[in-house]
Amino acid sequence: MAEFDDYMAVIHSALVLIALGLEHESPHPWDGTFANEFGAIACFSRSHGSLRAATALAVSGYYTDVEPLLRSAYESASLGRMLAKQPELADKWLLQNEWTPDRIVRRWVEEERGPGEADAYAAYYRQASNATHPTAQAALRSIAFDDGSWVE
Repeated sequence: MAEFDDYMAVIHSALVLIALGLEHESPHPWDGTFANEFGAIACFSRSHGSLRAATALAVSGYYTDVEPLLRSAYESASLGRMLAKQPELADKWLLQNEWTPDRIVRRWVEEERGPGEADAYAAYYRQASNATHPTAQAALRSIAFDDGSWVE
């Protein structure tokens, strides 16, 4: 149990540091804030909220419900990175309420960070999608069998 408490202390500290960073980087007041700044902070804040919710579910034993939140956190953080650097897309995202498909984010990651990071991003996104969409593989993970095993 002490080891669990140590891990939770580290996770808690990380979440607090993220929150402090978001608060520090958020313009006060918001007047005159550009769409790319506002969009990035909004996405990073959403990502932070998803991480907090995923932590709460994991601590409560709802492990199979954590992955959709981690995917949301990953998508939001990735979109925030892109919006921060792409004012035109941030304008569309914010002012026209235009959804940005993940393929655009993946393309941006490849252009900005190279094929290696884009491949890693795509691999995680595929894994997260398989685990979060209601596929047989994802749904069966919620079933405990009589022998105590789980579908993997």
